[in-house]
Amino acid sequence: MFYTLKGVVLLALSIQFSFSTNINDWLRKEQDRSFDYLMDNISRADTPKGFVVASPSKFDPNYYYHWVRDAALVMSAIDFHLDDYGSGWDYKLELFDDYIQLLKNHQTVQKITDQGEPKFNADGSSYSGPWGRPQNDGPALRALTLTRLALYLIERGEEDYVREHMYGGEIPAQGVIKVDLEYVSHHWQNPDFDLWEEVMGTHFYTRMAQRSALLLGSELAEKLGDQGAADWYLEQAVKINNQLDDHWDSNSGYILTTLNRVGGLDYKYSNLDTSVILAVNHSWQEGLSFGPSDQRVWKTFLALEKKFKEIYPINNKFEGTAIGRYPEDTYFGGNPWFLLTNAMAEYLFTIGENERAEGYLKRVKAHMGKDGRMDEQFDKHSGYMLGAHDLTWSYASFLTIK
Repeated sequence: MFYTLKGVVLLALSIQFSFSTNINDWLRKEQDRSFDYLMDNISRADTPKGFVVASPSKFDPNYYYHWVRDAALVMSAIDFHLDDYGSGWDYKLELFDDYIQLLKNHQTVQKITDQGEPKFNADGSSYSGPWGRPQNDGPALRALTLTRLALYLIERGEEDYVREHMYGGEIPAQGVIKVDLEYVSHHWQNPDFDLWEEVMGTHFYTRMAQRSALLLGSELAEKLGDQGAADWYLEQAVKINNQLDDHWDSNSGYILTTLNRVGGLDYKYSNLDTSVILAVNHSWQEGLSFGPSDQRVWKTFLALEKKFKEIYPINNKFEGTAIGRYPEDTYFGGNPWFLLTNAMAEYLFTIGENERAEGYLKRVKAHMGKDGRMDEQFDKHSGYMLGAHDLTWSYASFLTIK
């Protein structure tokens, strides 16, 4: 696709004057639109109820699948958004009930890699083609999202629903949360593919999700009288916690995304990856290492910001910083992603760096469609959107910014 000079000039002007109105008013308006676009990708007419398509795109690329990871993060964003904006509880519970019923099928249908299977077809079957598997962040994120909901349901006096649909103490495991917690607790030491589905090894992002899922899972198990499981989950979470420090590299000055590589791509020599910031946003808990205020996380943020300013031509021209996955990325030519630029803003707001965060929002506003739509990526030269259109995770990441 070719872009005219006029188009680039107009893009520059849109960045320069991106916030003539109040930033909070703009953010809330666009988050409401993002929620609507996100909901368009759930329970579509040709998919089962609760099915979250990664994107409506069916070719170049084909993302018309329910990725376990993406769906868990989307449902977590829905939980966050509906809580903050006061939407009806019955509506929220209906959405989650559809999701839970879908998971019962996904957890029991025939799969190649048990619960580490990364994605499912629109007919409900497990994807059986060549792929990077297992991906063990998926079941951890799924358990984490649903455990948060289950604990809240218990507080509301709805323990019966949790016991019937979400967590049963029997072995073999019953209930969608219990199934995932058992898988995570018995497989966390195994190498798996990272969230970008490219490298097999031990990943910071996956370990962070597993630690949090097991800690909250232990709390849930104890509340429901499953004490043996509670002790087991806690024991495994402590073991994971004791290994997380290995990812910090004082020589590089940032957190290494992968250790003990045993397969997959071999050209990610820097081991610097924005998935570290995603890990903090998605999985941190008060009082634990590698939270937002941890200086190792801050130094990793600075290293990412500096590197992407250097390698993306568009970052030499306009306000704000466009952020990609990792410096060596070649997918679609290696470009900034909406969800990662959003993630940097979310992290900055969390630690109180609001003015700096607004720079990232200006960058996002400049590249999204005039109607608030967001695809997967935007071109590192021109700034125009590319990749899978209307990426559901892009919208989910925008909902949790603030």
